[in-house]
Amino acid sequence: PGELVRPRGGATQLLLRPAPKDGIPVNGINVLFAILPPDTVTTSGTRTPTVTQKPGAGFATKPRPQTERLRNEIGERLLPQLRNKGVVSNFASIEVLPGVAPTPLKDLFPADSMDMHTLIITPVYEREFCGPTCQTTFTVSLSLRSPKENKELWNLRLEQSITAGANWIPSRNNQLIDDIANSVLAVTVRK
Repeated sequence: PGELVRPRGGATQLLLRPAPKDGIPVNGINVLFAILPPDTVTTSGTRTPTVTQKPGAGFATKPRPQTERLRNEIGERLLPQLRNKGVVSNFASIEVLPGVAPTPLKDLFPADSMDMHTLIITPVYEREFCGPTCQTTFTVSLSLRSPKENKELWNLRLEQSITAGANWIPSRNNQLIDDIANSVLAVTVRK
């Protein structure tokens, strides 16, 4: 645990909780994308110094277009990859706001999927750099949890490569999403 690995061209990986040696047997996976309010906000640019600050109360409800784009692209690209490997999957997202109770898992996914594992994908770090164009990079936490008990069985952090490119590039998040799919498929086995 805690070992940094940087595959060629892909995301940097930090394993926080290893999966069991024989893998995690799954019936299917409910994928939950959770947008949490950031602890800090870092901005930088070619003409401005890097500044990290605590966000004000209004920041929690401020639109975050690149985070929302990543959420949508994960829903579109990750599920087909899981299904192609025989893993039944569903997708939902929540936005956690201070002082507001989040929607329970049982209300986010179909009733017949409650015996499936849950993969919680959470952007834990978001950095935007603006020069001639803006580029946003993410570090996401992947937490695979057991059905019913909601016990964490595996946790991996993936830091998006800066080679993803500018925000205007349509496929900029594809490599990160492929890394998520490959990481999940590497630790799960079909029941």
